[in-house]
Amino acid sequence: MRNLKRLKAEIQLCEQVYGKTHVFWSNDYSWVQVNQVKLPAGFNQERTNMLIIIPDFYQYGVGLEEAYINPGLKMNREGKWVEVPHYFGNRHGHFNKYVDKGWCWVCVHPNWQLEDNLLTFIEMLLIQLSEIQQGKRG
Repeated sequence: MRNLKRLKAEIQLCEQVYGKTHVFWSNDYSWVQVNQVKLPAGFNQERTNMLIIIPDFYQYGVGLEEAYINPGLKMNREGKWVEVPHYFGNRHGHFNKYVDKGWCWVCVHPNWQLEDNLLTFIEMLLIQLSEIQQGKRG
C-alpha cells in the first residue's frame, strides 16, 4: 500500500527537474525510472538512467533504498579507470535481480528522513557516488 498521492507528487517533482520525457513509472507504481541523470565528475559516463524500486509501504514508515543504474560505470583513481565499490553488475547477479534487463545495482545507504522523496533519494545516491570517487567512502 504505497502513498500514491505523495508518490504522484514526487514523480511530478522529478519531471520538473529531469523533464517529462525522462521520467517513467509502472502502472502499479512499483518502480520509477529517471533517464539522463547527470553523474558527478570522475566517472567514465557523464549521465546514467536510474531505476528506483518503490517498496510496498513507501512513505508509510518505509523509505527508498533500492536503485539500479546503467552498466559499465568506472571511476577515475589516479588516472586509471577502476571498479566502483557498492556497484554490482553481472558478476554479482545474486544481488541484482534486474541484471538481465541491463541494470547494475547500486548499494545505497541513505539516511532516510520522513521529508525525503524520490528527488532527494537521487541526490543522496549522487552524493554517495561522489564520496566514493573522492575516497571519502569505501
